[in-house]
Amino acid sequence: MTRLNCISPMRLFGTVCAAAVALSTVSCDRTPDGVIKPDEMAELMADIHVAESVADTERRQFQGDSMKQVLKQSVLARHGYDVAKFDSSLMYYGQHIDRYAKLYDEIVSILEKRIAVAEEVAATDGNTAALASGEINISVDGDSVDVWGLPRMISFSPTSPVSVLSFGLNNDNYWERGDVYTLRGKLMGVSQGLVLNLAVEYMNGSVDHITVRSVGNGWRSATLNLDTALVARYVYGTIEYTPDADKADDYKAILDSISLVRTRFEEGMTRDPRTHRVGPRGV
Repeated sequence: MTRLNCISPMRLFGTVCAAAVALSTVSCDRTPDGVIKPDEMAELMADIHVAESVADTERRQFQGDSMKQVLKQSVLARHGYDVAKFDSSLMYYGQHIDRYAKLYDEIVSILEKRIAVAEEVAATDGNTAALASGEINISVDGDSVDVWGLPRMISFSPTSPVSVLSFGLNNDNYWERGDVYTLRGKLMGVSQGLVLNLAVEYMNGSVDHITVRSVGNGWRSATLNLDTALVARYVYGTIEYTPDADKADDYKAILDSISLVRTRFEEGMTRDPRTHRVGPRGV
């Protein structure tokens, strides 16, 4: 005799509901095949940001691009992806700014949670001063090096904890007269309000400074050429974002891939005419 398995109405209802939820989830996911899903991409990019920070801090271990590439590939492999899949996914999100902004909201959230945990540990050890000061304590040799030691990405919005990021570098044995510093980042989201400030204080008390106000999305930079006749004591600056008055309550801006590259002076280099000096002019 054939035995029939009876399914209760409630169990059948639960099965149908579960299937409906699964189908609705799939139908709401607009991510094309071959593109890493937003949640996975956010975790992956957060790990890449951390890896880049490690590479920038441990410069003696990651002196060449090949070592940094190996580090990136190891992060991708841990998540089960290769460079081609990651690059194509990044290109997709970059072409859809609304999804890109949401993606970075999630990345910021992930990193903020990790930073909060790190700050709790640092507070226990009494090491929070450096985190709050914006001091970049990196001493790096080389003719062209990225000396940025703070997070590579900043998100500005009405709920952001800060609208100004300040930073500073103290003189070390690798500084030379005439060094050139370029502060650079990629602005996305909105097109107004980004201000990049770079300044240097010399041993004689004089100060050179440059302010660049950027309009439009894309790569933005400010370059400061140090005086070849003076010895620098301190290089510092700020990254600021001030929205238009009519958008003060509703805006979102992301500055990504931030770098502060120091290069050596070469004959023929000229100072940006927007550079100003205050204080004494003596050598």
